[in-house]
Amino acid sequence: MLNFENKIFEDNLNKNRILLNKFKSEHKIKFIPPEYLLEIFPNEQIMNFYKNKNNKRWGNIIDFSELSKLNQPLKDDVLTSLLKIYYAIGGFSENQGESEKAHNFLLNFVLKNLSHLTIEEKGQFIIDKFSGINLSGEYNREFANFFMKYYKDNSDFMKFALKDKNDNELPTMDYLCDVHNRFDKILQLYPYRTISGNKNRETLTPEFLAKHSRFVKYENVDVGNENLAQFIGEYSFSQNDFDKIQFLYNYAKSIKYKSVIKADSVLDENNEISFRVLEKDDPLGFVIGDITNCCQSINDVGESCVRDGFMNPNSCFIVFEQNVTNNVSNSEMKRIVGQAFVWYDPETRTVCLDNIEIPNKILKELHEGDKNNSQFSTNAFIEIIKQCSFSLIKKMNESGTRVERVTTGEGYNKLINELKKNFKKEKNPKSQNRSSAVSDARSAQFIIANYKDVTTQIAKTILSSANNIINNIEFIKNNQQYNYMQR
Repeated sequence: MLNFENKIFEDNLNKNRILLNKFKSEHKIKFIPPEYLLEIFPNEQIMNFYKNKNNKRWGNIIDFSELSKLNQPLKDDVLTSLLKIYYAIGGFSENQGESEKAHNFLLNFVLKNLSHLTIEEKGQFIIDKFSGINLSGEYNREFANFFMKYYKDNSDFMKFALKDKNDNELPTMDYLCDVHNRFDKILQLYPYRTISGNKNRETLTPEFLAKHSRFVKYENVDVGNENLAQFIGEYSFSQNDFDKIQFLYNYAKSIKYKSVIKADSVLDENNEISFRVLEKDDPLGFVIGDITNCCQSINDVGESCVRDGFMNPNSCFIVFEQNVTNNVSNSEMKRIVGQAFVWYDPETRTVCLDNIEIPNKILKELHEGDKNNSQFSTNAFIEIIKQCSFSLIKKMNESGTRVERVTTGEGYNKLINELKKNFKKEKNPKSQNRSSAVSDARSAQFIIANYKDVTTQIAKTILSSANNIINNIEFIKNNQQYNYMQR
């Protein structure tokens, strides 16, 4: 074991030992568990060992498995590996129901399936299968559900013959431990995939998780693109994919000053949703399709949109975000709730949000918000689309690019019912993306806003401001006259 790994385990062991010795001296606990457990049990979770009879269930597992009959040091290695998977599926949860569920699963679908093996073979299987799991913090319930869903039918469900970053065939490997150790990160990168998704793009399948279980470090990274490589590597793109991405990124940087699509973000206190136009050199544009579970990704059906968004001065990406509170740090953060590939047609002076991609999970939340009259609802989304469209017309005209209207495509648009209620539909529209990118707006578009709407709104705003100024001046004059008369 490497020195820094030794240091981690030693620190955890010492922290747990000190804490439990203190509690034992204060008669809060009756005994201290073996050192193999203190070494790997996350310090901030150690008291869960004693809650709701968790320790007794663990003792029952040891007795049932008969693994304590093994000789040292093999015994501790085997029990450590068994404890890792038991912890990972909720065996030491504060919730007694979750702990009992993990206990029953380990007995019935892990240990009983090994009953035909000798005790040494059983121990070696457990080490080979689970020893690579790293424990930190609270167990991940989504991983626990994932493991229980697949393991009961096939203990080798995470064995795959994948390819490395250079597309070379790798030998068959079991990715279970790698997936566990990166599970939190994968959920962060792909927030709208679940283990029970209805469609392949929404589902955390074993193969998808295996392919995304490791950070990829790239070769031939150009100077200045180190952050790009770090960002893309988290999404486990291959070296070949990164080479494509880096080419597009370098080109995008060279034409950034030519980009015509512009809009100022709008602060609306009555709406949790906001929008922003991504800069040409924002790496987020390469992965927003992956985040929103759509085909807009390198090596997928919508790759042409990715290429166009970075290489065409008349195209870009817009993201829609919601302000949320991070429960861990209690700080405000933004989560992406939708996005659009956007293009400008100079012939018809039209900006088109080709399609507004929204994950199904978010769509359900939006519809629920409609029922509760929430600031996060389809109505709020439609309102922010309007504000975005007005801002595009205003900003682009101010910047010298003539825009007459803003539209959005009808094809596969998940807000189709709301769009039909709020906007006029134009069939066989003259405005088109003049590039070769895949489009959902060729057959029909909804007209969100036009130049006349914007100028009328601006005029009303100016008139309202002028009236306020006049009223304030009158108030000041009257107040001055009153003060003069009181002297």
